[in-house]
Amino acid sequence: LVLLHPADPRAAATARTDASGTCRWTALAAGRVVAEIPARVSGAVQLRAGAEERLVLRLPEGLTAKGRVVDAQGRAVSNAELWVASRVELREFGALAGASRADGSFELQGLRAGAALAARRDDIGTSAIELLTPELAAGEIVLALDGAAATIDGRVVDEQGRGVPDALVVFGAFGQSRPSRGGAERWHPSSSTRTDATGSFRGRGVALTDARTLVWVVHAGHGPAVAWWEARGPLEIRLARGARVAGRVTGGDGAPLAHATIRHEPSSASGAWRFAPTQVQALTTSDADGAYELADLPPGAGTLSCELDEASARVEATWQPGETRAHDFVLVGAAIDATRLSHASVIDARARPADRLELHVAGRGDSRVERAETDARGRFELALPLGAIASIDAYDRATDWPHAVASWTRESAEGLVLELPYARPPARITARVAAELAGRSCALELDGPGGRASLRATIASDGRVESGPLPAGSYELELRCASLGARLSERIELGPGEVRELGWIELLQSAMLLVEVPGGERALVVLSTEHGQRAERVAGTQVRFDDLPAGRVSIAVIASSGTWAGPTLSLAAGADERVEIDIRTSSAPAIEVDLSRLAPGRVELRWSHADGSAALPPIEIERATQERALFHLRPGSYSLAATHDGARTEHAVEVGAGGGGISVRL
Repeated sequence: LVLLHPADPRAAATARTDASGTCRWTALAAGRVVAEIPARVSGAVQLRAGAEERLVLRLPEGLTAKGRVVDAQGRAVSNAELWVASRVELREFGALAGASRADGSFELQGLRAGAALAARRDDIGTSAIELLTPELAAGEIVLALDGAAATIDGRVVDEQGRGVPDALVVFGAFGQSRPSRGGAERWHPSSSTRTDATGSFRGRGVALTDARTLVWVVHAGHGPAVAWWEARGPLEIRLARGARVAGRVTGGDGAPLAHATIRHEPSSASGAWRFAPTQVQALTTSDADGAYELADLPPGAGTLSCELDEASARVEATWQPGETRAHDFVLVGAAIDATRLSHASVIDARARPADRLELHVAGRGDSRVERAETDARGRFELALPLGAIASIDAYDRATDWPHAVASWTRESAEGLVLELPYARPPARITARVAAELAGRSCALELDGPGGRASLRATIASDGRVESGPLPAGSYELELRCASLGARLSERIELGPGEVRELGWIELLQSAMLLVEVPGGERALVVLSTEHGQRAERVAGTQVRFDDLPAGRVSIAVIASSGTWAGPTLSLAAGADERVEIDIRTSSAPAIEVDLSRLAPGRVELRWSHADGSAALPPIEIERATQERALFHLRPGSYSLAATHDGARTEHAVEVGAGGGGISVRL
């Protein structure tokens, strides 16, 4: 299956290759198009009016994802659809790649690192999206269908109330998240269907957030529409004729500017348009003559913007149904270098060419990413104009490190040379553990450049453990083997080509904790330790956490009735503890946090005790879908820190033993 992404995302198309590996599209608009085999490989070509172009996509060896699909109780799920997508394209969640077998198992080959993977079955629900890494591919991937899904019926009509056939209906929002197995906030894929001859539709297995979801409708000749479905029966969505705008983009000298990004964003007090899937977006780029056109704009107020290089312009407008309007943009100071990046290169800190660098290049106003790899001389080639590039991230494939090791942006670049912050060759870490563990697989949990990663290793016959090649830099290490684990407190500085011998590491037995939550069916239990957080969904009335590090752990329960603060425990090595948090009979006072005065956007809430220690794990809330949050805390003095749109405020909250009626307005 090959996906075609033209400049106008609403004109996206698909095709399947024939026996010779060839597929064809005709009657395409001129401009830049990207062809992609989802989560495997992509390529771009610039189409000229009347011309025929050929693009060759070479499939990489890639990663193999093996695992199983289960339901919320851990039972195998057969015939679940498996979907894959590029990590940056969650707005329209990918393409169908296969189905689970009778025992719930699956195997998908040729995927690239960073691919997004999810499972869905209409009668059970969807899984959270997993991002594929070499470490994840080395083990079993479990996609758990959480059961929080719905069947949505509705009808799409035009301005006269007539049914609209063959309209695209998309359920869910870009970045849609909800409490899920394995994390307090996990992305879930959207889904779509089309209306029948009467304009009716039925969406099955739709992922929900707080018992509701956004429903988008797109149809040629009409402006897109959006509505909330809140579990209240059939939904009717009315479409109006779309507006159209066309014009040219020129520089201050009157010369036409190609590759400018023109975008229309509707005004909406609800903020729903911020989460629009790609099919709903009104986005295009100017051609070689500077011309552009946007059609099927939703009636009402909106913002039309144009951006190229460092220059931008925008205009507020109100569109009438069926209106056609002309608008030209003049961008002063925009400069475009239309040459290919045929001689761009990457060097290390000693100015030596860096081969085996995978480069992810993001275009301005375009969520898709193109990839290239440096050759033996550190050079790479991309068919994107310099001014159309937003950023370049480099991944060192000469190492096992999955994170970006360097970034390039137009604002900070000196020429087209990307410099690694370290020198080659790669470094390694070795250690020794008990020889009786020989042959076991262990995990090296490393916190290093760009983030945290889990690298697999096998313990040798003499107890020796060795990491794969790593970029030089600063790391923190945790070594885990089955229920044994140890963490080094000091940071490790690795130089180019260095092999750091850590010596003997004693692996201590991990602790276990059983949390019982009467009345908390489907609630999420979150544990916070000095090493991070873990979260699991309650099955029945309890959830068990294995392989916990010894030390202090705080507990929180996230349920439909609010977020409850549990006790803080001190776990000893090898301990097997049990704790009960009965949210039905708890007398913990309720505190309501009012978010209604905040603009749409993500809000992070952090509750702390008077001594500065965390009372609850950080909670992130999407203001566009939630106006209030309820917390249950034990009596005491607390500080609530709220971060929203780059601003941070703190509120002192005193919770008395009597409880009830406490409100904090942000």
